[in-house]
Amino acid sequence: MASEELTKGIVSGKLSALEGYSSKQNVDHNGIIWFKEDSYKGTAYDWIKDIFAKASKKQTMLGRGIPDFVVVKERSNVIVVVECKAEINGVSSKHSMFDNVEEYKLYGYGTPTETELYAINGALYYATFLNQKYDVVAVGVSGQSKSELRITSFVLPKGGEISDIEIMEDGGYNDGLVSIEQYEKEVDLVLNRFAATEEEIRKELRKYTLSCANFLRANGIEDNSKAGFVSAIVLGLTNKKSRLYRETKSAIDRKMESKSKKMLDDPIGKDAVKMLKASLYGDGKDEYEDDYIEGVWDIDKIPKGKRKSLKKFYDVLLSKDELTKAPKGQNTYFNDGDTVLSCCIYSLYVNVIEILEHYKGIDIMGEFYITFLRFTKGNAKEKGIVLTPKHITDLFCDLAEYYSGQPFSEKTKIIDTCCGTGAFLISALERIKENIRRQFMSEKQKEEKYQYARVNSLIGVERDASMYALAYANMRFHGDGKANLFNCSSLMSDSYNPIDDSGMTYMQDGKKVPLSEALEAFGDIDVAMINPPYSIGTNANKISKPYPDDTPPEVVMQKGQDELDFIASMLHYIKVGGIGIAIVPMSCAGNSGRNLRKEILKHHTLLACMTMPANLFFDSHVGTATCIMVFKAHIPHDEKKAVFFARWQDDGFKVIPHNGRKDTGRWSNIRVQWMEQIDGVADPNDYIFVKHKIKTGDEALAEAYIKTDYSKLSEEDFERTLKKYALYKYMSEQGMLEE
Repeated sequence: MASEELTKGIVSGKLSALEGYSSKQNVDHNGIIWFKEDSYKGTAYDWIKDIFAKASKKQTMLGRGIPDFVVVKERSNVIVVVECKAEINGVSSKHSMFDNVEEYKLYGYGTPTETELYAINGALYYATFLNQKYDVVAVGVSGQSKSELRITSFVLPKGGEISDIEIMEDGGYNDGLVSIEQYEKEVDLVLNRFAATEEEIRKELRKYTLSCANFLRANGIEDNSKAGFVSAIVLGLTNKKSRLYRETKSAIDRKMESKSKKMLDDPIGKDAVKMLKASLYGDGKDEYEDDYIEGVWDIDKIPKGKRKSLKKFYDVLLSKDELTKAPKGQNTYFNDGDTVLSCCIYSLYVNVIEILEHYKGIDIMGEFYITFLRFTKGNAKEKGIVLTPKHITDLFCDLAEYYSGQPFSEKTKIIDTCCGTGAFLISALERIKENIRRQFMSEKQKEEKYQYARVNSLIGVERDASMYALAYANMRFHGDGKANLFNCSSLMSDSYNPIDDSGMTYMQDGKKVPLSEALEAFGDIDVAMINPPYSIGTNANKISKPYPDDTPPEVVMQKGQDELDFIASMLHYIKVGGIGIAIVPMSCAGNSGRNLRKEILKHHTLLACMTMPANLFFDSHVGTATCIMVFKAHIPHDEKKAVFFARWQDDGFKVIPHNGRKDTGRWSNIRVQWMEQIDGVADPNDYIFVKHKIKTGDEALAEAYIKTDYSKLSEEDFERTLKKYALYKYMSEQGMLEE
């Protein structure tokens, strides 16, 4: 018969072998002690006996309970409680009530019978007696050998309810039941306690970027050069081998150590341009000499062809005479340095580099670019640039994982063929990191997987040289994607039937090839996520003449770079059955995009189309109404299968005057509701979402199939709309809309 004592013996062996633990129970080793059953009695932790005095699993609150193991650490906010059961296999399993242990988040520890019967239930029940003072890691363990052992851990937050539990691990002997110090590191991450802190960091960063924009303007840096200028400095300061980084850090350290907290001398000063270029391009005559200091591009092994694009862009920015002059308009953020450039270098080091090394999920260059757009009249419209908000890039990851049927991992290949500042790639990398963190293995194995993902998982394509430079700086700051960024057009018409070299890019060997050929090196690409540049005045009904016979058949293009062209190209680059997601103007799903969309659906399946909030891109100063379209690549649309349509008009964000669109605290719940609608578990509401079969030539907008609730309309709504239209007509006739 299965023996629970045998299971406990395996757990004892596991605990005694953990790094930092004593080989024996009840022995303090660097402040860590593990107790078996009630062996804490008579020790400094005798108070545990009182905690469990009424913790009988019969839940009568009359008898005491005795967990199988308790692990404590001196002055720690975390405590570990372990409950063991012998049986693990078949119908007699006593490990878990559910095949999917996530269901415990809704069910809790259950009835008295269930807390006595199942390892997880018992561990969760005991945890409720400890979480008034601790974050409690509740561990259920079952099995009769190391090879069959199953270990499932939840964390119950301090002061929280049983419904607040989050799963930490569900693995075996080698990757479960880790040290209490490792649990300490992961508890805050699992409970998402950094979210509020990160939002404060974002808020401060937005405040800083506004000050930065004003300072640069006061010192003669043109509005359309600001973002690229900042990206050059950020890139240079990520090179910790460079003299620029060493001198900057040393100067700031000396300042902070001084009583006055003032910089007494500027070691960079007049040499700032030379030092920044050396940090970017390398420092020394010959890269093979011992005294040669590698530049950023040497460290990243960027192909020489790609360096040309970046060097040409940065050389123009760094050639300005204004950079060597004394700074004007200095303020709290910009108060050190003898020259404009050195002043910016010190400021960015303190306010960006030092702080954001700890918050790598933030799209740094995106935050700068959005702020700088406010000073650059017409720039967003001229280039069709619409920067995607962070909560939408995260939503894309949700959609991609749902429709692909699997979470992002280090093996997932994700491409953004219009990558801009790299926001989608940054969110994808963070999602991969989060999924790896949830896996059940050693910290070393997790880090190896994450490093592999950094090098292999992300691919970005950006034609605009300035945006490419921003993406490069952004991705390097986040530790990935440097060599997998391509500065060229992603349109298939440029890559497969080029009239110039706009669809050509550089490979590691220095050879310049079409993007389509360069991407072959990555093998199957699983997911594509894009927010293409929004075209102005193109006619989506017009289809260009067929391309030559060697052009791939599903490439249906038109001249004018319509957003549907980018969708067709995006889908071509990913594997059969891969998931492609785009946020585009509603016209792409409406009647005006019918002909080109029909051609696309001959080769690819439309899975979903969701209308997004009207002012989603308020921060980019673009009022385009948009929708998210989800496709399955290289599988013709099946008119017999339903498409998901939704009108997602409220994402919980509100426009705050002078501060942009901000979350009112409702987004996290709305995000869950939207995914539940797609999954079919939400209560039906055909005023918000439906599933509907469409033909390839039909409209693909949710508004064509979702009911309108006229009961909510009033005379005031009608009057307000007429007034808005009258104001619009007047401003249009007076030529005021462009002002």
